[in-house]
Amino acid sequence: MYISESEVDQLLSQKQETQKPSTNEVGLLSAEIDRKKKSALQKGVELRLESLRNLLNLTELEMDTVLVALASEIDPKYSKLFAYLQEDVTKKKPTIGLVLTLFCTSRENAIKAQGLFTRNSRLQQNSILTINDTEAAFIEKPLKLDERVVSFLLGSDELDATVATFASVIQPTNRVKHVDASETDAGVFKAFTELKPVFLLHGSNEPQEFAKTICNTKKTALIVANAEKLKTDNLQYHLRLLLRETLFQRAALYFDKFDSASEETRKTIVETAEHCSEVVFIPTKAGLSLKKKTISVTLPNLRSADREKVWKIFLGDFPGIDGLVAKFRFNANEIASAVETAQNLALLKNPSHPKLTLDDLYAGCRSQSSPIQLAVKINPRYSWQDIVIPLDKKQQLLEIRSYVKHLGKVYESWGFDKHYRSKGLNILFSGQSGTGKTMAAEIIAHDLNLDMYKIDLSLVVSKYIGETEKNLNRIFEEAEKSNAVLFFDEADALFGKRSEVKDSHDRYANIEIGYLLQKMEEQEGIVILATNLSKNIDDAFTRRMNFIVEFPFPNEESRLAMWHQIFPDKTPIDTIDYQFLAKLQISGGNIRNIAAAAAFLAAEDSARVDMKHIVRAAKREFQKISKDYSKEDFGKYYELLE
Repeated sequence: MYISESEVDQLLSQKQETQKPSTNEVGLLSAEIDRKKKSALQKGVELRLESLRNLLNLTELEMDTVLVALASEIDPKYSKLFAYLQEDVTKKKPTIGLVLTLFCTSRENAIKAQGLFTRNSRLQQNSILTINDTEAAFIEKPLKLDERVVSFLLGSDELDATVATFASVIQPTNRVKHVDASETDAGVFKAFTELKPVFLLHGSNEPQEFAKTICNTKKTALIVANAEKLKTDNLQYHLRLLLRETLFQRAALYFDKFDSASEETRKTIVETAEHCSEVVFIPTKAGLSLKKKTISVTLPNLRSADREKVWKIFLGDFPGIDGLVAKFRFNANEIASAVETAQNLALLKNPSHPKLTLDDLYAGCRSQSSPIQLAVKINPRYSWQDIVIPLDKKQQLLEIRSYVKHLGKVYESWGFDKHYRSKGLNILFSGQSGTGKTMAAEIIAHDLNLDMYKIDLSLVVSKYIGETEKNLNRIFEEAEKSNAVLFFDEADALFGKRSEVKDSHDRYANIEIGYLLQKMEEQEGIVILATNLSKNIDDAFTRRMNFIVEFPFPNEESRLAMWHQIFPDKTPIDTIDYQFLAKLQISGGNIRNIAAAAAFLAAEDSARVDMKHIVRAAKREFQKISKDYSKEDFGKYYELLE
């Protein structure tokens, strides 16, 4: 490929005079440009080149460099010109050397100006230019204007493609949904404008809505970055792009899910926030120390009375609101979303005459719940008539329901919150396997119309130091957002007795238990611990229990009641000797397993369930649990075992 001088002359002569302007003409042109710039700015027209200069405080030489790099991006003729000027047809991008030649009046100035292209320069730190050819000599390195910078100069406000993978921008609107900005401290608005601080937002009452409200009132965009999505690879580079975007968007910055991010990510975010020239919001439970001006804002959860007011705004005096208030610790926006979902459900059921029901509202509330990653969601299927336990124990379970109903009244209206750090409900179920602990937990969740999550301890406990605490913190945080019943089965494996410190393992185990004590005190939801041996539970945990229910091994009377109700109504059954079956020394869980196994045996025989199937199933259950049996145990039915 060859570029002739005549071709260059032709390129340079397109739509312009070939004669070089005089110094006087240059001055006149500059004055005309300045006049037009001033006029445009007075009319409110944004000049992106001027904006870039002001946002990054660029010098004349830096701006000239940007313009040269921009030229080859928007007009292909400049690629040929740059190749001609550099006497190399492959050099279609301007190099550092070309920029220095064009704009530096002396060798000394050119050498000094090379600092504008080093790694720590403004152009590099703000990712304005990329220098890709690492093998070429320094002044031979080609300059390419970053794609986002090009789009910004051409008038685009679309987020950088990399930033868009972990962040989004929220533009100010005429109003913010269900949030009253007038209730916010006036000092916060003043600090926002005058100090541009880092706001540390403590509490779970809509921290993002708080940030949106402030930004909306100040007519400022808000970039919401998901800290969990920030990868440790190229973390600093991605955060530099994010800071550049705050400048381009004139936006405040909100780091969502900050506490859930890795330690390295959190540390780097804090360092980044210190260098951000715009306002930064960090929702966190931790106390952070920053070099930049920091303002801590506490956002407490809505109290019961406030939640009730919000519910009544949407529903008036709808029957059953008190239950919704007590069971779902929602903020205003979540209440609005729950009501909207419930209304849509009512519309789906009867499009012509939709009628909102309490069941619709509970379904709408549960739809706002977030899943708990390290737990298994259980669909509660049992009700009060399914459980057979002593009357006093059943009364205890009923008292739990009343406790939930009146939490707001007792703790807030009657002032008992001053005596307790936690407003949550901690329950301990103890008893042998199969005595009804899991069933009771399901009954409570079903009765309260709440979701239930069972914790998989194998996913929680980690051999790596500190990981167990992180997993537990994640569980309790997600449980609070889910408004669900949290069920720790065989909890003594996790909530064990603290031991005397004999080695480092004991020390770290005790640290984990101490952390659990703290989370139990802080949580505001419903936590049920189930253990086969209550003596294995640390005394400090039992002191924090609102209820401790001991599930006894069922006596003959209880077993008789269980056998009478174990087979569903649809099950075809023959004559069954319930009195005999009640004498078998087994738990309710064993009875359930035997009934199910007998049903399968009967189905295989195409027959009704009878004593033959039940006795054979009982034999298998005894073998499974390593329980010895004799002829006396099965009496006249022993021959059916053969």
